[in-house]
Amino acid sequence: MRVVEIETQDRQKRYVVTDDEGVLVEPIVRYLKYLDRIGAARNTLRSYATVLKQYWDYLSQQQLEWQQVTLDDLAQFVLWLKLPTGSLHVLPAQPVPQARSNRTINHALTVLSSFYNYQPCVRLDQTPAQSLGSDSHTKASSPRSQSRPSVCVILQTSCRLAR
Repeated sequence: MRVVEIETQDRQKRYVVTDDEGVLVEPIVRYLKYLDRIGAARNTLRSYATVLKQYWDYLSQQQLEWQQVTLDDLAQFVLWLKLPTGSLHVLPAQPVPQARSNRTINHALTVLSSFYNYQPCVRLDQTPAQSLGSDSHTKASSPRSQSRPSVCVILQTSCRLAR
């Protein structure tokens, strides 16, 4: 997974995320394109691309789908960001300084909150096909889905708790 700097037709520098085969990671690319269209600064685009690349690395290591993360998965992502090894499979036997500051971790949670707010109706109780099949930003209609929190609500709660 890599963050790649590209040049647009009007000679602006922008960022995309590609997987190990060089294929664009579509959910990230769509989101970064949206941020560009609403006037986000170049450094913001680079920062968001970097965080989303790290998140996709974590999801890949944990064999998770981005549409089906849970609160526990997000808590594990925070731990993953803190670890100097970059893996939850290798935990230090002795206490070590965390790899990233709390400020950097809060920034990552803010990026993820914004990313999931942008996505159409990604909910914890939906399959990927259900969540991607909706073009609107409305809630699912089943009583069960209305009673379960969205990824966005979980991330907003996590951000408040991390401060």
